[in-house]
Amino acid sequence: MVLKLKEVIDAFNYDKTSVEEVLSTFEAVSSPSKDDVESFLKNKAFDMENKGQSVTYLMLNDKKLKENKFVIDGYFTLAIKAFEFCDNLSKNGRCRISGKSDNFVPAFLIGQLAKSTSASHGFGRELLMQAIIHIRQAIQIVGGRLIYLDCKDELVSYYEQNGFKLLQKQKDLNQMYLVV
Repeated sequence: MVLKLKEVIDAFNYDKTSVEEVLSTFEAVSSPSKDDVESFLKNKAFDMENKGQSVTYLMLNDKKLKENKFVIDGYFTLAIKAFEFCDNLSKNGRCRISGKSDNFVPAFLIGQLAKSTSASHGFGRELLMQAIIHIRQAIQIVGGRLIYLDCKDELVSYYEQNGFKLLQKQKDLNQMYLVV
């Protein structure tokens, strides 16, 4: 089951402590981003959701839910951002990717994506596909065509296997994109 964090917040009547207690049960699989994705969900997602800066979707374990247990198998966070191309990408390259030759273009950001230690093998791909499905629904309503994410070097090949292309490096993160 996919549940918006906002629905959890509403269920707990905006009681931040109660929501953070539920989120604190999430333990991400071991990865270079483990600490970052756990910290985001446990410490930042609530505030960013309430400020309208992003939307976080929780994927719950259906079997555990039938037992009235709230187990988060994974989550992803989406936002709309102005994506900035590096100076070394040609205007033709920018146009091919975004439809515009501008330095900045509107884009959908998959800001966080993490599966838990309790999730089954291959669940990360399911999380990524759910994020893309949600973005495609937004595209039908507001338009757009560019999805991007930032990842560490160790995850580049994973995202490439799932259709993303490496575009550029910003600081210590790789920016990957998908045109839909």
